[in-house]
Amino acid sequence: MNVIKTMFFFVAVTLLPTIVGASEQEIVRGTVLSRSEFPLAPSGVMTSWVSLSLAQEPNATHMNLYVIYLSDKQDLPEVGRFCVFRVHRERVAGAVGREWTTVLDARVVDSFECK
Repeated sequence: MNVIKTMFFFVAVTLLPTIVGASEQEIVRGTVLSRSEFPLAPSGVMTSWVSLSLAQEPNATHMNLYVIYLSDKQDLPEVGRFCVFRVHRERVAGAVGREWTTVLDARVVDSFECK
């Protein structure tokens, strides 16, 4: 029983920033300039992320977007593709690529469509 309580605690602590800190969705359009390496482990008790560097249309300002990393088989935007992203802002913490980091006001991808 203590194992279940401990696992629930870790899951709740990991998901709490996502649940509490999420903002309303916004639309972001742009070309994917680069993508971080995949984290060593997919999301589980700790959240793992892939970072996308984006040249936002129409004025080509650069921004980073973050996608929760679930598996090396998940659908992710390819470098050089023009995509439309639905994002929200929240705190990102954990493995981003092969680095550990915290981004307080990150744009997190909810969905995307590439041309």
